[in-house]
Amino acid sequence: MASEVGTAPERIAYVGDRVDNDVLPARGAGMLAVHLRRGPWGVIHADWPEAAQAHVRLTSLATITVALEGWP
Repeated sequence: MASEVGTAPERIAYVGDRVDNDVLPARGAGMLAVHLRRGPWGVIHADWPEAAQAHVRLTSLATITVALEGWP
């Protein structure tokens, strides 16, 4: 993904509702991992201990600009 958009992975915020398919792979790729606690998977995965590995945890996309403010 980083090569496609022409930027470094650490400048990409990867947003997803699943810990196993979104948060952990994003962290592994060096991206900012954002867990979105929305929908059935987001709610179920929010209780997983691994969800704490997300750099940012949101309950709504409406707050993403505030949550990422100041992030490179």
